[in-house]
Amino acid sequence: MPNIYTVNPVTGAATFVAPILDASCTPPSGGVVSLQFARHGTLYGGTAFPVSPATDGGNLISINPATGFFSTVGKAVADASLGALAFQSPCPTARIPAVSTGAMLLLVLLFGGSLLWTIGRRGLADAGGRGET
Repeated sequence: MPNIYTVNPVTGAATFVAPILDASCTPPSGGVVSLQFARHGTLYGGTAFPVSPATDGGNLISINPATGFFSTVGKAVADASLGALAFQSPCPTARIPAVSTGAMLLLVLLFGGSLLWTIGRRGLADAGGRGET
């Protein structure tokens, strides 16, 4: 089960804070393999390859660092691990589009400090539902 710890920078001692769980108290099936704080303080994580029969691998999640509770922001890669996250400073808020059916290609790109998802064939739509190409 993935957990959150604080680390004392002087001694290196780790202190348990909380397990990483969703609203139904379920951890990501394969765990969390990447963590990164955005400039505005939100902690994001990437979930590992899913453990069958789960399908929760490759998700971008936001995590409350005080409680460990997470919510899924979106699917970054299908049936794989989201093993690295990075934000460029200064960094505007991440835009996560809705994935349309039939999308053939999903790439996570850092472009101009924004986290963008480029979806082949059908363009991309941000969380507000506006289509962009």
